[in-house]
Amino acid sequence: MATKGPAKCRRKFLRFFPKGFCDEKYIDWERGYKWDAHERWEETLGRAIHRALIEDGGDYSEVARRAVGIESRDLRPRDMIDIQSFLWVQGSDEYEE
Repeated sequence: MATKGPAKCRRKFLRFFPKGFCDEKYIDWERGYKWDAHERWEETLGRAIHRALIEDGGDYSEVARRAVGIESRDLRPRDMIDIQSFLWVQGSDEYEE
């Protein structure tokens, strides 16, 4: 009888990543590039920077330029938040309903 459920998933996960969430391969494949992208967001377009750009004349094109610049550097953009969602999360008046 085949093992089902969480135990099977755990075994499969540990085959790929023997040290679990601390495994270097896991960090590289699943976390490292996301953390790097997060740090780029914070440095380039963090909440305070975003707010300043919007309050200083509504410079939405600069916000978009920075966001595209950050996302385009990532090799796996499918995992990055899209610009419209990012602006909505940041509270941009442009995307209020």
